[in-house]
Amino acid sequence: MNQLDTSLGMLQRVQSGDDAAWREFAKRVAIVVTQWANWKRLQPADTEDLTHDTLLIVLSKIKDFKHCGRGSLRAWLRTIARRCFGRAQHSRNNVLRLELAERYQRTDDQIADLEEEFDRLQELDLLKSCMLSVQRRVRSQAWEAFQLLAVEGLSGQDAATKLNMRVDAVHAAKARVQKLITGELRRRDNLRPRDSGAFA
Repeated sequence: MNQLDTSLGMLQRVQSGDDAAWREFAKRVAIVVTQWANWKRLQPADTEDLTHDTLLIVLSKIKDFKHCGRGSLRAWLRTIARRCFGRAQHSRNNVLRLELAERYQRTDDQIADLEEEFDRLQELDLLKSCMLSVQRRVRSQAWEAFQLLAVEGLSGQDAATKLNMRVDAVHAAKARVQKLITGELRRRDNLRPRDSGAFA
C-alpha cells in the first residue's frame, strides 16, 4: 500500500489541526521523503535535513492543499521536497563559494606578505651593498662617526669623545656619509629594470 494512500478523512483531520493525525501523517511523509532521498543517493545527514525541512513546509501549507484525486498528494509532496533540496544545494554552493573566496583571499594575503618581505629583504641587501661601497670610499674616522651616530644612536658629544673629534666635525662626517649612501641608493635604483606590469 502506498505510504500516502490515506483517507480524505485523515487528511481533513490533519488540515483541521488534529495532533494525532498529524503525527501519523508526518511518519508517512518522512518515509516517502527518505525513499526519494535514497533514490537521489543523499547522505544520511542530508536526508535527515531534507525530511525536516520538507515537514516544516508541509506543516505550514497543509491547510491550503486541495486534494485533486489519487496521486495529487504525492505529487505535491514531491514538489516541496524537490524545492527544499534545491534550496539546500544552492545554500551549500553559496557556502562553498564563500569558503573558496576566503581561501583565495588568504592565499592572496599570504602572497602579498611574502612579496612585501621579499621586497624588504631586497631593499635591505641593496642598502647593505651601498653602505659597503661608500665605506670603501671614505676615511675610516668618517665612517665610524656615521656608525656611532646613525646606527648605534650615540649622542654627538659621546661620539666626538670616543673618536677624539669635535662635535660639529662628527655631525659633518655623518652627514657626508649619509649623503653618499643616499646618492648610491638612487644611482642603483635608476639602474634597476622597471616592472612593465605584465606577467609572463
